[in-house]
Amino acid sequence: MRVRVPPSVFFKTMKFGLIGKSLKHSFSKNYFDSKFSTLNLNHSYHLFELISIDQISSLLLDDELVGLNVTVPYKSEVLEYVDELSPEVKTIGAANVLVKNQNQWIAHNTDVIGFEKSIFHFIPNLTNQKVLVIGNGGSAKAVTFILKKHNIMHVIIARNPKNSSEIPFSQFSQWACDCKVWINTTPVGMYPNDHESLDIDFDLLSENHYLYDLIYNPEVTNFLKEGIKRGAKIRNGLEMLYLQAEGAWEIWSSVL
Repeated sequence: MRVRVPPSVFFKTMKFGLIGKSLKHSFSKNYFDSKFSTLNLNHSYHLFELISIDQISSLLLDDELVGLNVTVPYKSEVLEYVDELSPEVKTIGAANVLVKNQNQWIAHNTDVIGFEKSIFHFIPNLTNQKVLVIGNGGSAKAVTFILKKHNIMHVIIARNPKNSSEIPFSQFSQWACDCKVWINTTPVGMYPNDHESLDIDFDLLSENHYLYDLIYNPEVTNFLKEGIKRGAKIRNGLEMLYLQAEGAWEIWSSVL
């Protein structure tokens, strides 16, 4: 993706960052530090670990800060602290990118960009499939936004269903048999807790299944390992991660 960088950007020093609860092994800092270096920009990227989302209030008052990435568990909670929501965020109810424009903080969601491109690279005939979405957090909202956009049949299964359209884990087997695409949107199995595994019946998998895990670290989660054992096709969230990051930079650079 070629991104237009306004001339003014080259003459300013600006601060960007990532908010989340545990960021010790974040992809974002290295990614954006490398991008700034390649573009000869004197910007900086910081990791802001927040114990609770209300700590963002003082952070948003930083005059030098112009852009933030948002990761779990704050993609939905952060919306209470911004001034404006993009159209997709209004629909999804979750954001992963914030940008400051004329002292107003605007929330965007580039997870939808990353997921849409990545999932169709992985499964070109996705529109003919039935999809099982595991989890109902902020990332799941981005996933279901794209599935609805393309009129793809799907069901959401969650440990704590929030409404009647979501299915509890106890009914997993009843729905999983009919869905050949399983998408994990939960953090279960993510480093450093990569020993963890979803409590679902993996014996329902076959070589006709597709497993997509939004987690990228480790490269092969226990969720994906179970798929490999049974001949299923697998994909992790690394491509989606790069695509959403490029989407974030495009948003930031367009208002600087």
